[in-house]
Amino acid sequence: MRFKEPISITTLLRIHDERGILFPYLLSILILISAFLLLSLDQERYNLQQTKILKEQMTIQNLIQITVHDFNMIKNDLILIEDEQTIEFEYETGHTVVKYQLVNETSIELQIDVYTTQNQTKPFKFLTQIDV
Repeated sequence: MRFKEPISITTLLRIHDERGILFPYLLSILILISAFLLLSLDQERYNLQQTKILKEQMTIQNLIQITVHDFNMIKNDLILIEDEQTIEFEYETGHTVVKYQLVNETSIELQIDVYTTQNQTKPFKFLTQIDV
């Protein structure tokens, strides 16, 4: 009984007329290339999604800052009482609804609902207090 010799690199190099010997190697290389491309595309999609979320957060933060500034500019013209009152501000990137009330003699509580132009259905709620 004759035993076959183990497959080695030199054995593979000596094979000449075997059909299909390259297919497994090419298939392995193609699978690796495909996996790399799919992972790259998935990473790019994830980065685009994170960029969109970051832009939305920056827009919301800007709207909050502008709203607090604008409210500070007009608060002397408002009648401040302990009951909740509402005022709206309209901006290019969205609009805000400010519910304000006098907490004590020195501070006003603001609840700001932010609606961006990209996301009109769900407001972002922000609560703060400012000095009178």
